[in-house]
Amino acid sequence: MGATFRLALLVLPFVLNGCPLPSSQALDLNSAPLDRVEKLNGVSAADAARIVAGRPYASKEDLLSRKVVSRDQYDVIAPQVYVGPPGIPDYLRSVPPVPEGP
Repeated sequence: MGATFRLALLVLPFVLNGCPLPSSQALDLNSAPLDRVEKLNGVSAADAARIVAGRPYASKEDLLSRKVVSRDQYDVIAPQVYVGPPGIPDYLRSVPPVPEGP
């Protein structure tokens, strides 16, 4: 198979589902630092603090369902962000991993 065809197969489900691919400028709501979240259009320092405190998110819509931002704010923020896999919560960073197997 050609590289173009493989790429088309990879992107096609996103296009059909109406799920935009994250752009290089989009921020991951689950991992972006507070100072980067504060720089989003339509986000105040207090809004950014609420967004960061509400992690992890399963989808962008969690901002609305959890009442982190208003509908008007969401409409401005949504094109600027995406949700990646949740990171490790701060309180678990000092916990060593559990070894697997005997």
